[in-house]
Amino acid sequence: DWQLCAWKREHPEYMFGKRPDWDEYPSADFRKWWSALDYEIPEVRDYIFRILEEVCQRYDVDGIELDWMRHPKFFRPTTDGEPATPEQVEMMNDLVRRIRVMTEQVGQQRGRPLLVSCRIALSVGCSLDLGLDIETWLREDLVDMVTVGGGYACLAMAPQVREMAEFIHSYGVPVHACISGSEMEREHGTVETWRGAAMNVWRAGADGVYTFNFFPSAPAGRFSRWHVISRDFLRMGSPETL
Repeated sequence: DWQLCAWKREHPEYMFGKRPDWDEYPSADFRKWWSALDYEIPEVRDYIFRILEEVCQRYDVDGIELDWMRHPKFFRPTTDGEPATPEQVEMMNDLVRRIRVMTEQVGQQRGRPLLVSCRIALSVGCSLDLGLDIETWLREDLVDMVTVGGGYACLAMAPQVREMAEFIHSYGVPVHACISGSEMEREHGTVETWRGAAMNVWRAGADGVYTFNFFPSAPAGRFSRWHVISRDFLRMGSPETL
């Protein structure tokens, strides 16, 4: 298991499964992602906190992003298609509260704010099912900006983005919408499609465009098409330039 970090090798009980699960289950089955950490275990939440704390204390960063959508698997019920329990949701809330207290302390010590951003699903309900209580985070002022959307969908869905933007804006927090490049590299990956997806984000009321798995590259190779798109990329940052 050389591909695992030393901490996981030392604590296999903190992970959801074992390596054979990778071959046993299809990609759509959460059980395939066996090395994900179980956030119900206090030591796991403390480990995640300590990593973020070290970054904030050691480096002059402007902020941190809690990217909950890279692999949204935190609690065991979700592996079986069930929502996280209220107790599990509160565990995650307490972790985010702890992170916020830490970033506020670091910001005060250095005389400059340290922002907290997060990326969640395209709906409040779906996020809550995963254990991500965005409504509480907003109500308690635990995050400074929010990105919505993730996974491997080709485009940001305008109706959902509009609904989430209105909800998040009601708390005075800016919102970005995610466009995933994971499928856009294929038949949908034209300059025109990227421009259209970005314009959908802006017209839906978002404050910015966020990209996931977008790899600007050299003219040759797997992502060669994106070499052309990347030259047009800055236009997506404003509806006026689009």
